[in-house]
Amino acid sequence: RAPECIAFADQHNMAVVTIEDLVAYRQAHERKAS
Repeated sequence: RAPECIAFADQHNMAVVTIEDLVAYRQAHERKAS
């Protein structure tokens, strides 16, 4: 499925992110609860 998703994204000028990308983003940008 990934190759098809990447091809679709390329055709429509969209970004492709993985769950791993989302986890890393959240860990880098969210404040920790006090």
